[in-house]
Amino acid sequence: MDFLTSLEDKDMDKFASVWAEDAVQDMPFSPEGFPKRVEGKANLIKHYAAWPETSGKANFIDELVFYPMQDATMVFAEWRGNVEIITTGRNYNQRYGGLFHVVDGKIELFREYYDPIVFKDAFGLD
Repeated sequence: MDFLTSLEDKDMDKFASVWAEDAVQDMPFSPEGFPKRVEGKANLIKHYAAWPETSGKANFIDELVFYPMQDATMVFAEWRGNVEIITTGRNYNQRYGGLFHVVDGKIELFREYYDPIVFKDAFGLD
């Protein structure tokens, strides 16, 4: 999946190319002070802009599993992220679930499920 490999490679041009113009990322379990929803490709690019400076070595695809759905434009995926966080010196080892709505090869919706406690610890938000 180009979305995850673009983050591993810190290739922000590739990252930008995966989103539809009106894309939405929902993060219903985000901790306080972190957005629960980002709307629009430009805002998603801005939301992830610091990723190359924030993250060191990253792996998202070793445990990636796709669960196709009846609607071919929808897929649910599970994966583990293991990322060195440069800004805190901590390791971010997170288990994810994600619902994706993809039309014409572009992500229109990414609903991301993750543990906010693990997130807060890794990024020093506690």
